[in-house]
Amino acid sequence: MNIPVFTSRLRLENSKKSRFIANSAIPLLTLLQRQPDIAKTRFLSIFTAPMLRYIKIVFFLSLWLCVYNASAQDMIQTTRGTKFRCKIIREDSVSFYYTLPHQSTPLVINKADVHRYMRNLSPLRDSPALSSSSSTVPAGRGLLLLNVSGGFANPLGDFASTNVSNPGSGLAKTGHFFQLSVILKLSKYIGVSLAYHYQFHDVDQDLLNKQFANPYNGLTFSSDNTNWKIRGFFGGLYFTVPIKTIEGLSVFANAMVGLPTYVSPELIINSSQNGGMYLFYRGSSSTTAIAYLGGACLAYKLYRSLSVTLSANYLRGTPTFDNVNLGGPGALGPLVVIKNKVQSLNAQLGLSFTIE
Repeated sequence: MNIPVFTSRLRLENSKKSRFIANSAIPLLTLLQRQPDIAKTRFLSIFTAPMLRYIKIVFFLSLWLCVYNASAQDMIQTTRGTKFRCKIIREDSVSFYYTLPHQSTPLVINKADVHRYMRNLSPLRDSPALSSSSSTVPAGRGLLLLNVSGGFANPLGDFASTNVSNPGSGLAKTGHFFQLSVILKLSKYIGVSLAYHYQFHDVDQDLLNKQFANPYNGLTFSSDNTNWKIRGFFGGLYFTVPIKTIEGLSVFANAMVGLPTYVSPELIINSSQNGGMYLFYRGSSSTTAIAYLGGACLAYKLYRSLSVTLSANYLRGTPTFDNVNLGGPGALGPLVVIKNKVQSLNAQLGLSFTIE
């Protein structure tokens, strides 16, 4: 009887153990089944998030580099002041080879014609070193221009009149002048100028002699005269505008005022034929008076710092000469006041030097 009890108890204990084992195996089995998902989740949480961030960084960095390389441009500035954007593809000892935006045909420029150049220049921002005008006369704050010119001065109005009965007649012939000017650029288009102007005119002696000979039939007159002289300093404003359709060409204008010195000519007209002597005399005199000088000019850039200029300007002043002697050479005679209107239209050719 003991055996069945033991057997029953053993069976009972075995059945309890089986149930315990079975009940314990269910979570363990579930845990074992879920273990790959847990490992996968842990793997993804450890590696996937940083990897995604890294991939994003690499992607956007690559995209930025592509955009930067696509937008990066080079710039060339010629010795004439013109600058343009391009892509320099190669260079040798004498030339640059480049392509223009939206064009694939290679072009070439001699290095002797290049003032400066820059690689990988952003198209949205110019280099300060190249921020200059493409005009012939280079522009920029603090830029100094030195102009030397000369030409012909054509008298106008009473200044050119040969009417000897009019005391205001200038009797002036086409003259010559010389001008030296310095221009300080204040901005891209505006500057201030200071000029020294020297102008002189001969007197029309032949016509003067004929007019004196008319009342005296058979007499021949000769004359010995000095020149008209206008000299002094002028100051004013300077304006310039580039002509973009023609490389290296620009136009500028100036308007100046000054207080030059005017020197009137000495006139000696005489005849000593037929036993008689006839003498007409007007002494030289000098004075100062306000004058206006203005004009326009075309400038063409030959080199980086040298341009050739062709200009026209207008000079106007009204000097009053006091105590003009009518007595004769070396003799004090009647003293008169003569007012002259001095006007001339001048054409000049010159050179302009840029001092940076």
